[in-house]
Amino acid sequence: MPAEEKKPLNLFYCYAREDKAFRDALDNHLSNMKRQHHIVSWSDHEISPGSEWEKEINTHLNTAQVILLLISADFMASNYCYSIEMKHALERHKAGTACVIPIILRPSDWKNAPFSELQVLPTDAKPVSTWQNHDAAFLDIIQEISKAINELRNLLKTKQEWISEAETLLNLERYEEAIVACNQAIRLDPDNALAYSNKGTALFNLERYEETVTTYDQAIRLDPDNALAYSNKGTALFNLERYEEAIAAYNQAIRLDPQDAQSYFNIGEALFNLRRYAEAIRAYDQAIHLDPWDAHSHFRVGEAFFNLHYYTEAIRAYNQAIRLDPGNAHSHFRAGEALFNLRRYAEAITAYNQAIRLGSRVVYYLHFRAGEALFNLHRYAEAITAYNQAIHLAPRYIPAYLGISKTLFNLERYEEAITTDDQTIRLDPNNSLAYLSKGAALFNLHRYEEAITAYHQAIRLDPGNAHSHLRIGEAFLNLNRYDKAITAYNQTIYLDPNDPEAHFKKGEVLLHLKHYEEALECYNQTIYLDPNDPEAHFKKGEVLLHLKHYEEALECYNRTTYLDPSNPEVYFKKGIVLDLLGRSKEAQSHYKKARELGYNEVSFKAIILKLTALFAEK
Repeated sequence: MPAEEKKPLNLFYCYAREDKAFRDALDNHLSNMKRQHHIVSWSDHEISPGSEWEKEINTHLNTAQVILLLISADFMASNYCYSIEMKHALERHKAGTACVIPIILRPSDWKNAPFSELQVLPTDAKPVSTWQNHDAAFLDIIQEISKAINELRNLLKTKQEWISEAETLLNLERYEEAIVACNQAIRLDPDNALAYSNKGTALFNLERYEETVTTYDQAIRLDPDNALAYSNKGTALFNLERYEEAIAAYNQAIRLDPQDAQSYFNIGEALFNLRRYAEAIRAYDQAIHLDPWDAHSHFRVGEAFFNLHYYTEAIRAYNQAIRLDPGNAHSHFRAGEALFNLRRYAEAITAYNQAIRLGSRVVYYLHFRAGEALFNLHRYAEAITAYNQAIHLAPRYIPAYLGISKTLFNLERYEEAITTDDQTIRLDPNNSLAYLSKGAALFNLHRYEEAITAYHQAIRLDPGNAHSHLRIGEAFLNLNRYDKAITAYNQTIYLDPNDPEAHFKKGEVLLHLKHYEEALECYNQTIYLDPNDPEAHFKKGEVLLHLKHYEEALECYNRTTYLDPSNPEVYFKKGIVLDLLGRSKEAQSHYKKARELGYNEVSFKAIILKLTALFAEK
């Protein structure tokens, strides 16, 4: 309760002595209001013996803020009550210095009396004496008196009292009431900057940001040197996602208060949300210069570096945040993410585990990320344990199931991988990745038709996923359904023209079908997209060999041996080309190299026979 509400108002009874019993009963009903210090009542029975009674009455009548006229036939007949007390009371009511409330105690002729224009009590002006239950009549009266007192108290409050009440209400988080108090202060003083500033604070806490900005603009107009008003306006603009305007407001706050670390930090946040990360870092650094012990500023520097993919610098900032606030699980988690992106997986696991020990709110996700790091370290058994821990904490977390499936796949435990994928599909029937994963496992089990069905489900759910079409092409290729394979690869290329694997696989089919010119085009495109793919150069050489472009074929094989010096087959093929070019001595050295690298003798003999045929054709 605000302190100023405890200051009681003076209440004066104007009544005939014949109605003393009614006055006493009414005073008893007002006891609760008196105990709450809302009112202090006075009547002539409190005049001390020997006192000048008329002077006492006039003193209290002149200082009372609430005057009750207790109307009865005796009141109307009393010259003192009617002609002196009531007349003076009504003059004060008209002047606005007191509130006069007529109360009809007993039936009497009061129509057209001077007080008849006022609201009379009880309800419907029914006299108290005619109520079956007098207590009910008095309760009706005091409820209306209470309303009148609250209205009067508000009218009597000063500007400063309203401001103090608003600040008290703000501290109590009673923001709607605080706004009312601020509006009352503004009513009394339209140029009061503090009232607007307090109102802005209340509006902000109610998330009424547009009104907040308007209100702070008024505060700033009245007090242009109020740095806090600019800062708070900036934060309201920030929450409205009007970041450029927010930055301008924060800069004004800094102009007025150059040591305002929070405004520098807030500028950093606005720039961060504008994805101007380098500028955000400079703003955060200014905040850190002014407040080097603020762990959160260091953390946000880390976030900005992270988004710039400067992971080493991000880790440095996260570590500084951790030194200042070792118990912040989120800093450890984000450091783990940066380490993960640097492929420092073991360190990332340590960071994730530390975040788990500190009680992160996303423990399930940390177990999942630890599983991903363990997977990349080929520590598959531990990875499965981590994924299972994530599932234990979040039974419907789909990425953990997909993690288990890919781990089982890498362990060549394909049947178990399929079982896991089926479980994922039950939990999320619209998850295209689960069907794609299942298709890959079925493919490796040589269950190509089932694999195609799974891939088609993945495509139905995600038609733009080029990889699903690529995998269907491989399945059709293994079923010797070459036309369908080419169709699938063409769709892959349509969806992702820069996928070298799709061009390479299409070339494989065309090579098999002896469509050499088309195959050559595919391998050229593969090499354009991935110049360091030794297999693409090798296959291009194969096509050129079939096309009898021996010099170009030799060039391709030379490039292949440069990229992959340990491939025995390419040395053997170089030998063939060199033989075909009549460079037999060089050819022999390459055959020898092929044998040294373990080239299969059976294949060797088969190619010799093919070479003989080529010579005959030549």
